[in-house]
Amino acid sequence: MKSIRPNSTQGYTLLELMIAMSLGLVLIGGAIQTLISNKQTFNITNAIGSTEEGGRFSMHFLTQDIRMAGYSANPQSNKSNPFFVYDANSTTNAYCTADSNDWCSKEGGGTISDQIAILKEIDTFISSDCNGNATASEPDKSNMLANVYWIAHDSTNDNQSSLFCRGYDVTAATWLGDALPLIGGVESFQALYGEVNSDGNTRYVSLDRVEKMTRVIAVKIGVLVTENGDGSLSKKSRSYSVLDARPFTFDDKKNRTLYSTTVFLSNAKLYNINQGLGY
Repeated sequence: MKSIRPNSTQGYTLLELMIAMSLGLVLIGGAIQTLISNKQTFNITNAIGSTEEGGRFSMHFLTQDIRMAGYSANPQSNKSNPFFVYDANSTTNAYCTADSNDWCSKEGGGTISDQIAILKEIDTFISSDCNGNATASEPDKSNMLANVYWIAHDSTNDNQSSLFCRGYDVTAATWLGDALPLIGGVESFQALYGEVNSDGNTRYVSLDRVEKMTRVIAVKIGVLVTENGDGSLSKKSRSYSVLDARPFTFDDKKNRTLYSTTVFLSNAKLYNINQGLGY
């Protein structure tokens, strides 16, 4: 008589299936958490990179141009006007007039960004503006160029706040080309002017508090740069202070970084030393 052997192939019990599913869920959850963490790290790294890039290039353009304020190839030339500013008592074309504030240096006030117009003599080396447009006037010690920097929204790039520049030929009294955005993501630009007093000490004040432009030997600049995208931070409300401006408060999750530096005006300083002001 043949013996009947039990079937050696058996299925999983319900308990075994539940244990396997639990382990699978744990592994999948860990993988998802790792993916989310990696994405957050990437967003933060990308945000830091975008603000660093914007800050670095903003400082580069502004520092290089401000350092050349008051430039002249003639060592005896009057470099007392390194910036294009409004002076109601002036009768020369080295100053703005009451109806030309678009190309003047201006104090923003409050949380409004400042505007700076950098004056340079047009010569064989300085023959184009900050956007590469050729000057209308010929190279001559009496012809002046102003590079004007300000903050505005870029309509060609999702209305992003950006650092703009445009050249103004002071002698010909004409703009040189269109205003172009240099750096995107710059939300604020502030400037303080280093003025030497009678004691030889330097005080940094806003443009409207400068007593004598002939004694300005340096400019302290600050920019606030924001990241690209929707935001990488978990905390919404953050406040920032840019030099003398009122604190900026934002209710989004975007990372922002403040950059500042002090630029010495070599040309103005050399002129004043030559004139024996003794600071």
